Amino acid sequence: MQTWLSKCLETIAAIGRYAQFYAEGSDPLVYEFKKHDMVVTFTLRDDTKRIVQLALGSETRTFELEEFTDFWLTMIEEGRKATTAYLESLGELSRKKNGKKERSNSHT
Repeated sequence: MQTWLSKCLETIAAIGRYAQFYAEGSDPLVYEFKKHDMVVTFTLRDDTKRIVQLALGSETRTFELEEFTDFWLTMIEEGRKATTAYLESLGELSRKKNGKKERSNSHT
């Protein structure tokens, strides 16, 4: 089962191969992620610029494809950094707890 993230990334990777992106007025590709109240729309603007609209709830941002790709990769990188920092802090807490237990056990 594909995740919404993998669907978007596959679309970004393959967007040049979609014939509909070469014809003006073609139907956009739309991914709706109800769990996150998110809609990602890939379309072609009149001047042949590939456009991505990212809607979160009632807020919508419009990007050129390259801008969206940079934005999305930044989100992934920052999310990974935050997750790593969180997991490392859990490890430190665990080590501190274990260190206190070991010290209190060695005094008895």
